[in-house]
Amino acid sequence: MRTTRYGDTSIVVQVYTDVFGLQGYIVNGVRTVKGKGKASLYQHGNLLEMVVYHKEQGGLMRVSECAFAHIYEQLPFQVVKGGLLLFYIEILNKIIREGEAQPDLFDFVYESFIDLDQTDKKISAHPIWFLLGMTKYLGAYPHYSAGCYFDLQDGVFTDHIPPHLLYLDQAQTQSLRYCLEPELRNYDQLNLTTLNRKKLLHSLISYYKHHVSDFGEIKSLDVLEGLFR
Repeated sequence: MRTTRYGDTSIVVQVYTDVFGLQGYIVNGVRTVKGKGKASLYQHGNLLEMVVYHKEQGGLMRVSECAFAHIYEQLPFQVVKGGLLLFYIEILNKIIREGEAQPDLFDFVYESFIDLDQTDKKISAHPIWFLLGMTKYLGAYPHYSAGCYFDLQDGVFTDHIPPHLLYLDQAQTQSLRYCLEPELRNYDQLNLTTLNRKKLLHSLISYYKHHVSDFGEIKSLDVLEGLFR
């Protein structure tokens, strides 16, 4: 998730794990000539199998063994897919708290990254599908229902304009409901126009801001939109 230098030859890595949630580990000797191969393991978004020394009281721990769990075939070589991966990493860095193990969310992220790497489907709606999918594990999934407007603050559809500005207009609400239709199980089936995708993506980011504390701004959003322009 994140990597920072530590001393002359080591790094500290923030890793999202299935068992312990988000944890920090010291990896020794990777910033040397002999350690260059090991350093490639800890690129952002890599999927790893790790043996670690774990301490219940927290703090930085050490990695005993590490290897690739999945070697990306397309992500390192396709600009759009690589941009999407960095966008997802930035989102995850804002919603995952240290020490919180959420196996279901971990599995969703893990499988989504593999799918993004391997798919040959159209991926323009992949970020909308990913953001909506994660709300299921954040307790904020918009339930499919009637209503002309979607209230971003309360997370519900309503027939009346909410008494605040945090809502989607009728056109955007229709786009959101379309994405939530039960029979639409794959992102390549979301046939939205470029403008509708952009508006809906911004709306979902606003939704996260109001349902995830200290969410802040997404720096990679402009880059992502440029890739799909």
